[in-house]
Amino acid sequence: MNENLASAVGSILDKLDELGIADNTYIIYTSDNGYEAKNDWSKPVEDRSFYKAHPLLTHKYLVSEGGLRVPFIVAGPGIPANVSSRTPVVGWDIFPTVLDMVGAKDKVPAEIEGGSLLPLCTSGGKAKVERKDPFFVFRYTKRGSELDLTIVQDGYKYLRNVQSGKEFLWSLWEDLGEQNNLIDAMPEKADMLRKNMNEYFDRVNWDEKQHLNYPRGKKPGKKNAKKK
Repeated sequence: MNENLASAVGSILDKLDELGIADNTYIIYTSDNGYEAKNDWSKPVEDRSFYKAHPLLTHKYLVSEGGLRVPFIVAGPGIPANVSSRTPVVGWDIFPTVLDMVGAKDKVPAEIEGGSLLPLCTSGGKAKVERKDPFFVFRYTKRGSELDLTIVQDGYKYLRNVQSGKEFLWSLWEDLGEQNNLIDAMPEKADMLRKNMNEYFDRVNWDEKQHLNYPRGKKPGKKNAKKK
């Protein structure tokens, strides 16, 4: 698979060279989140395991780092080579980034939560990404299983499991595998992140009760059609 991927990406880069537009083209390389596995859907957070994404915990569908982190590489005009950055970015940054690349950053709709990554890229990873919020919020809502809510901000990650009420706080810069729960050691940090996450859900009019107490595969307020 790696060989096929490298060949496919290489063929695109070769075509850009052939067309003479490599120096005037931005390339964004990323991927879908996590690898496919279902081992931990219904396990409590503390019982979830490392899999193929080690040292990242768990996999697709969960909001552990193994389900959230993906590759992200940008190349193009004005972007220095061989530079990396620890600045967190997210998929919904891509839309405003592309608009900025084509000179239309003023066309980003007000409701878009992402920010342009172009200044970050052209500054060698030093510029700040301007977004509506200084954090990312994710939720795992697989019906019939665990419901996790999480927020990532300033290198820390707060997670609450709705069914059990258990809370977790990790320092991702020091504990990428999410093993050392700091919830008791850093109560003020947990309070701040919890507050930011709850206010975000209130703002977007999302209530966790919408996603509980109904069977997997059924949507609230709708009946599954009978098959004939």
